[in-house]
Amino acid sequence: MDRIQSVHALGQSLWLDNIRRDSLDSGELADQVAAGELRGATSNPTLFERAIVSSENYAVDLRRFAQAGWSAERIFVQLAVDDIRAAADAFLPLFEQTNGGDGFVSIDVNPEFVDDTNKTVEEAMRLWDVVNRPNAMIKIPATLAGLSAIESSIRAGINVNATLIFSLGRYIEVMEAYMGGLEGRLEAGGSLDHISSVASYFVSRIDIALDEQLQEIIQRGEAEGERASSLLGKVAIANCKLAYAQFVATFQGERFQTLATRGARVQRPLWASTPTHSPEYPDTYYVDHLIGPDTVNTLSETTFKAFKDHGTPELTLPENISTARSQLQALDDLGISLDTVAEQLERQCVSELSASYRSVLGTIEAKASTFQKELAVLEPKMRETLAELERDDVGKRLWQEDATLWVERDREKAQVRRWLGWLSEPAKMSTGVAKLTRFAEAVDPAITSLVLIGSGGGTFTAKVLARILASPNGIDLHTINTANPDDIRAIKRKIAPEATLYLLVESSPGDGIEEQLLSTFWEQAVRKLEEQTGDHFVVIAKEGFKLHNWAVEKGIQKIIEADNQDDLCLSPFNITSLLPAALAGADIHSFVQGGVDMTRACGPLENGAQNPGLFLSSVLAAAFRSGRDKVTLFADPPLEPGLKWIECLLAAGRGRDERGFITIRDEPPGSGNVYGDDRLFVYLRVSGSLDRRLAEWIRADIPVLVLETSPCPASIGEMLVQWQIGAAIAQHLLSVNPTALDAHHRSRAEFQHILHRLERKGELPQIDPLWQGDGVQLRAASRGRKFTGDGLSEVADFILTESQEAGGLGLRFFTPMSKTLQGKVRRLRHTLRDQLGLFSLASSAEYDLGSARGFKDVVNLILMVKPRKDEAIAGKKYTFGQLFEGQALSDLAAMKEYESPVLYLYFDAQKRLSDFLLVLTEAAKARESKTND
Repeated sequence: MDRIQSVHALGQSLWLDNIRRDSLDSGELADQVAAGELRGATSNPTLFERAIVSSENYAVDLRRFAQAGWSAERIFVQLAVDDIRAAADAFLPLFEQTNGGDGFVSIDVNPEFVDDTNKTVEEAMRLWDVVNRPNAMIKIPATLAGLSAIESSIRAGINVNATLIFSLGRYIEVMEAYMGGLEGRLEAGGSLDHISSVASYFVSRIDIALDEQLQEIIQRGEAEGERASSLLGKVAIANCKLAYAQFVATFQGERFQTLATRGARVQRPLWASTPTHSPEYPDTYYVDHLIGPDTVNTLSETTFKAFKDHGTPELTLPENISTARSQLQALDDLGISLDTVAEQLERQCVSELSASYRSVLGTIEAKASTFQKELAVLEPKMRETLAELERDDVGKRLWQEDATLWVERDREKAQVRRWLGWLSEPAKMSTGVAKLTRFAEAVDPAITSLVLIGSGGGTFTAKVLARILASPNGIDLHTINTANPDDIRAIKRKIAPEATLYLLVESSPGDGIEEQLLSTFWEQAVRKLEEQTGDHFVVIAKEGFKLHNWAVEKGIQKIIEADNQDDLCLSPFNITSLLPAALAGADIHSFVQGGVDMTRACGPLENGAQNPGLFLSSVLAAAFRSGRDKVTLFADPPLEPGLKWIECLLAAGRGRDERGFITIRDEPPGSGNVYGDDRLFVYLRVSGSLDRRLAEWIRADIPVLVLETSPCPASIGEMLVQWQIGAAIAQHLLSVNPTALDAHHRSRAEFQHILHRLERKGELPQIDPLWQGDGVQLRAASRGRKFTGDGLSEVADFILTESQEAGGLGLRFFTPMSKTLQGKVRRLRHTLRDQLGLFSLASSAEYDLGSARGFKDVVNLILMVKPRKDEAIAGKKYTFGQLFEGQALSDLAAMKEYESPVLYLYFDAQKRLSDFLLVLTEAAKARESKTND
């Protein structure tokens, strides 16, 4: 039995005199509770002030509350309440295990009310209701005014920590207030069995104050010097021993025993202020000498660690009571009044707590002022929107899966309810994550590569998730979700089938790409592995669907039953998304727990800025309603892969009526003066690499939503759930149906027409180019646009003229994006914005929800590059190259159907595209120059 367990066995509970948010978030506190080390916790404004000033742990919530217009006092109370709730939840298993005997967490009433009984009682009742935890305790200072407040609070059924007790006389009054409250509650017909209380007796401060006076006597060299010397460091412990003797006498007395028969519990003495401040005494001095049954000692983290290492767990409190009396008498004989010192210490502590309270409010006010500037231009509409959400019970209706938030027709309601399945997925997956982890751990160590094949939302999300969460020690992930033969060959070159696991995912019915992809990779594996091929394949599919049937036919043993992964499936908390991440070495358990934590934070009872999802939706909607429909996404490097996923969330549902967000991603950050008043910036901040730009944007009155996010898995899980909820509620506020993926479905339908033509004729639709030269063809222009030029520079001018008329340019690439190509795209977009005032979008052939297909205020430029080498498809008349170009043509047809401005350029090599981007960039610069001239 270790020292901590020994103390608990002697009847004393060790509590922690601090609550740190990082220990709550990391699970450290919960682990200490589970290990039996801690049995409760206390806090105070001074500790909260230190935590808020010295760490960034509160920045996320503080920023959100400040931007919602909250006062510093309201912010402080909410931050404290959130910590108390989280700590109480960590201690709840112990509270239940001990039948309410231990596992308490304390929160202070406002110290400014210390001499006002009525305000203190009101504050105690308010905090009790707000914290709403059975194992919470409300700390009330045991001043003269506080005594009545303690009695009234106990009578109201509130757990009370009566604090700031320094003298035996005041302690007797506290016990009287406690029993008076119990008796009053009984008279009112209330029950006593759930009420708990402690009396916090302050220890070391007594010796600090008295030792100073005793030293003065010693230094005078008078006859009393020897007696004074014998009392150094002794009075505080003697004071506690006599208090404990009074506790035993009081709670063994007839008055309390009558209450005990009705379920009353003793009010345990709690030894507070127990760190050793003098180097003359051992660092566990005020713990070793105060151990006894039915008591509590609340320790600083330093004292707790010291006692755990070398403390003395022996029954000391009931011993030498007569010696303690003699010591206090000796003090009195020296002319030192303990009652006077106690009174002085009480007022000093009250003053310190009030000063800390005012100081922490000042700190919060200063930080809040900085944060408020980030969204200042949106604040009035944000407040209106938050009030609207609360008035309409939107948060509660979301969890009731009320489809009328988005649609009215019955057929559409069924689709919305199916889509809303993502709400419950984190909780469901929390029970299944261990199975996925075991699956990943059981993979043969010889496997070094994972090939993920599929073209739906599930595989797209899986790729994003694996990139954000992947461990350096995990296996290499390769994803293939287009028919590009260059991509297919590149993956085949990088992998060795005998060291590869192939993960196949069923996507939307009728896509037509997956079966060709899995066929070619299956054939590659068979050539190398022969009979063992099936052991290297894992299939996630719904029983009865094409991929499931194919897997059974091939003899694949690893078939994971899952719901069909359709276009709506962007949830990161299902098997399809999590299994690749687990195989890549990610800590998916912490990721899922983060998702669960955020769903709780965004629960049906949380309103306004207290609900991170609703707050995010209010910012997005306020921006849109202010004419800022262009949401521009930035992130520090660890989170950049998540921007594409957020873009897809926000793009969902934008259709012919043009309602919804235009989401701009991967645009180089510029100075504040190059943007118009149609932008909202979102910055996923980890390291602060864009802080200089952030300051410029704020000065230019551009609203910036800064979301502080740690790159740890739990924080990423929280972030993704916040975005799922925020985007969904924003789409409600904008009257957008996020399940109406018309442009996306139109493109897929067009692809099916092209695929049928390929099956019948083995050829693509023929398009006569409007212009061709130097390996480039302008093959199509929508809405009757005519091109009569005869050179590439004129093509560039034509595109820029069209883009300036529309307001922006959308680039959709059908080619692998090399670093060189990405660099040229960034330079082009930089020039378009800074010199022509044009916003730009960029996307690729991989899965998306039509990020630009439905936009009429951009010229959509489809850029198709002929693959370097085509790839045959066994048993088919057509090739992967044709299939890939068919994907580009289907987008072209869908955009024309939507009457979106679209131009289609075909390049016979990637270098031609690279050169064209340079020509387009130079043309933009020249056009700006002509304008200046």
